[in-house]
Amino acid sequence: MRLNLLKFVYRGLLTGMPMFTYNPITKHNFVAPVEIPAYSTYVNFILEPPQVSTLTDYIHEYNPDLSIVPIKLLEQDEHEDYYLSVNIYNCTTPIMSNNLNITRCELNTYVKNRQGEIGTLILDYTSNQISMDPVSIFKQPQPTEIILEDIYVKSKVRSQEDKIHLDLTYDLIKDQAKELSDSLIEYTDKVFYKNGIYDKVYYDSSVTHPETLFPAYYYNFTFTYRDIEFKRIDSLFYFRNPLKFVGSMWDNLYQMDEY
Repeated sequence: MRLNLLKFVYRGLLTGMPMFTYNPITKHNFVAPVEIPAYSTYVNFILEPPQVSTLTDYIHEYNPDLSIVPIKLLEQDEHEDYYLSVNIYNCTTPIMSNNLNITRCELNTYVKNRQGEIGTLILDYTSNQISMDPVSIFKQPQPTEIILEDIYVKSKVRSQEDKIHLDLTYDLIKDQAKELSDSLIEYTDKVFYKNGIYDKVYYDSSVTHPETLFPAYYYNFTFTYRDIEFKRIDSLFYFRNPLKFVGSMWDNLYQMDEY
């Protein structure tokens, strides 16, 4: 019944969209451009085996077909690891009619399903505006902010519901440029939700060849998620320029079995 409800909501929400973005007769997916402004930030943590086990159990409460897999985040990395990546960014979305600037914080890891499809998995997320996803359907705003100044970027996230507490400030001086791995780009092709539904992502050179900068200094840092305290950042980087995507929302919804 849950999957049938999702399909009903999806059709009902998007029937009013232009025919070139969604066709309710042929059931073509809703496709829309997304631009993420500069300073989209990734804070990456290597997961220890007990943490991998804890997060795997959490994922399997929603879908047992998804498994966390190790990847290389940076081209210079010598080996693969299991990661939790916190992605904090601003964006706009055509789904909500107000076109407000939205701040989101996504807690991501990297997964493979039983069909061998790989992608990034959104474990949980917060947003300062009402948002929509195939797990919660509609999710209420939660305190999520990015403060951009001339010499620093400050982020603050609070969520009682998803057990997220994050404070981080980093300087915009003495940054170093490093190259992201091809694996990280490849894992961006599909963005999974915990129930196995995914968004299909298409992108241009702003994503495949980004200017990625690594701050030399960060401070005022605390981060806990689902009662796990993360004390050591493995890598921290941000994108100097905007990122441009085209996303197919809930791309595999009509291929999913009831869960």
